[in-house]
Amino acid sequence: MIVVNTSPTLTHLPWKKGKARGEVSFYPGNNNVDPEIFEAVLKTAGEEDWKHHYGNFLVPVGKPTETTETVSLDDLTAKDFVELVDGTTDVAKLEEYRSFEASGSQRKTVLAAIDDQLEKIAEIEKKKAEA
Repeated sequence: MIVVNTSPTLTHLPWKKGKARGEVSFYPGNNNVDPEIFEAVLKTAGEEDWKHHYGNFLVPVGKPTETTETVSLDDLTAKDFVELVDGTTDVAKLEEYRSFEASGSQRKTVLAAIDDQLEKIAEIEKKKAEA
């Protein structure tokens, strides 16, 4: 399954008493995680910590199907695809998503989200170059 880390920093889970045990690391953007591992992370983090902290920036996108352990882009709703795009900072990956969507469903909301994300990244890169 895909888990989007909307935090700009690397997140290690589970986290116990101020120490990262580093069993699972979520990089900013998209993370492919085995559903069983993700369920174990949820259990270890605890429902309250997830609800009030981790769930604010770690977003599972899509549900694994019965026949596969990973989520195909074909399986994502427009809303889930937009969440995936919003958590992606890799231009090449966004271009891949655009090609996939343009050759398939051609959902305007998804294509617009990709364009918006690419513009945000271009603005950040421009500011970095000017600094």
